[in-house]
Amino acid sequence: MKTLYTIPFLAALTISANLVQAEDYTWTGNVDTDWKTAGNWSPEAVPDLQTAGNNAVVSGETTYEAPGDFHLNNGNSLTINNGGSWIQTNDISWLQFAGGILNVNSGGSFDTGTAGNIVMDTGTTFNIAGVFNTQSIAMGLGNGISMYLNAGTVFTNTAGNFIVNDTGATFHLTGGTATIGEFNALAGDIVISGGVLNTTIVSFNSADLSSSFDLSGGRINVAPNAFQGIYAIGNDDYVNFTIGSTGEFFVDGLDEAGAQALITDGRLRYDDAIGNIIYTAQDGGYLFTVSGVPEPSTYAALAGVLALGVAWLRRRHR
Repeated sequence: MKTLYTIPFLAALTISANLVQAEDYTWTGNVDTDWKTAGNWSPEAVPDLQTAGNNAVVSGETTYEAPGDFHLNNGNSLTINNGGSWIQTNDISWLQFAGGILNVNSGGSFDTGTAGNIVMDTGTTFNIAGVFNTQSIAMGLGNGISMYLNAGTVFTNTAGNFIVNDTGATFHLTGGTATIGEFNALAGDIVISGGVLNTTIVSFNSADLSSSFDLSGGRINVAPNAFQGIYAIGNDDYVNFTIGSTGEFFVDGLDEAGAQALITDGRLRYDDAIGNIIYTAQDGGYLFTVSGVPEPSTYAALAGVLALGVAWLRRRHR
């Protein structure tokens, strides 16, 4: 009879042990600022963010000292709250995000510091409403990787390239400010609906991939460069003003000929079509917007209808 109960009992112990391993860790900073000090956490243990089911919440100053890569994997989350900060220091190591979730709330900050690189895998999500500083690390959003930059965002990647390079990747800027050295839009779901994106160039530099991204709101500021702000290899590579867009696209140091070229060659489009974009000289460059005002051909049609109406009324009064 004992044998009948042994296997279920052992299985129950295994399940119970797994459940005990899953923890939510809260930063206390009772000892110092070192992430790896157990006494800085409640419960008193260094968070294991590689094993599924573990999450960490930080509301104070936190330092992750190399050596040793930092891991955020398997659906685990790290949340930096208002007043909280995370920075890597001391030496070069890598940040490994394999399906983890990084939340940087308003008033919080995440700084890659001395990290050598960021490695991201499918299922990784960044929800940034505070400060995210990647120093000079190149970042690539691949399949299943999402980055959401919300109101209050300060995202800085001035020296490194930022690449969205897979149809399964997501980049949404809905608010705040993102300052990126070079924005490479190769493929993926790329939407600017609010906030400000500052970059040296918008680049569609892959002959094998066709890409566009939607500008439905907010503003994109591009520094002077040799490609009128947008480098595109294929005919299907462009920045797209959506219908009813309130977005603005500004290229510093641009002349009128360059402004016209961006529209006529289709690097800037409205509703995925060439034309219907307004450009005006501003602050040493040109600002591009769209308007709901009818085109001249529409005005002509409306004038014709009004003329017919007036003629019909006069005929009735005779």
